[in-house]
Order: sequence, then C-alpha cells, then structure tokens
Amino acid sequence: MTDPHAHTVHITEEDAERARAALERAGAEYAELATQFVAACRPVAEHLGDIWRQIADTLRPVIEYYEQHPEELERWEREREAEAQLGSCHCLCGTHPDQPGICASTATPGLEITYNSPTVGTQRVKHCRPCWEAKNGQRLPALPSGDAYRWSPNDEEPWKP
Repeated sequence: MTDPHAHTVHITEEDAERARAALERAGAEYAELATQFVAACRPVAEHLGDIWRQIADTLRPVIEYYEQHPEELERWEREREAEAQLGSCHCLCGTHPDQPGICASTATPGLEITYNSPTVGTQRVKHCRPCWEAKNGQRLPALPSGDAYRWSPNDEEPWKP
C-alpha cells in the first residue's frame, strides 16, 4: 500500500551541482570564521594563562608553608569542622521586626529556642546570639575573645571559656 501523502522528489544533476557548490562555499566560510575566532581568542587565552600563573606564584608560599606545617592545616580543618557543626541560625528574623538585619547567620552553641509547630511538632531551633537576644529580650554576658573561647562539639557548656 502506498502512502497517498508521499511525494517523489526529483533532483536534477544541475540542482545537485548547485547544492555541492553551496556546501563548499559554506565550508570555506566556516573555515575562515573558525580561523578568525581562534585568532581573536588567542590573546584572551594567553592573558588568562598569565593570570593563572600569577595566582599560582602568589599561592606557592602558602602551599609550601602548609606542606612544612601540616599541623596548622589540620588545626584549620578542625576549626572549620567545629564551625560546620554549629550550623546556621534558623531564626525567623521576621519575628523581631524591631531589630532587622541583626542576624549573624552562624548559630551560637547552646542558644536554641523551642517552637511548637502544628505541622512538624516541637522543634528546637538554633539561633545566633543577636537573634536569640532579640527574641528573649535579654542580653547575654559578653563572650571572652580570642583563644580564650574555643568550642568543641564535646563541650557540655560551650559558652564558658
């Protein structure tokens, strides 16, 4: 059974020759554009290479320092891990509209507020110090500064030095 919508297309030799010539011109134009594009990108690529070499030269002393002092890198990693365990402040900052923009974004150990949610039940929510103080209407004593304040996830009273 033949398809009534099928059409037979007859291409003459002349049409085929014109199509070949058009493809050759398009190929030549494409090759020329590709050559121009590569030539235009070369200075940018060389400049980026220079920038990466400068970055590598700048970082080389830092890398060498940490290669010679791996304990420093380990200490830095432990501090980042402790910060990650602190988590983020999850305060609904809109609940203290009288003090906008005070959120420090990193939760402070031990500063949580319990909320009762109709959808998920009772939840302890971590807060940063400024948000906790705003919600509770009280100021906490100042924390010691510098090395006196080191927190570990195993500390039972992390707010004490």
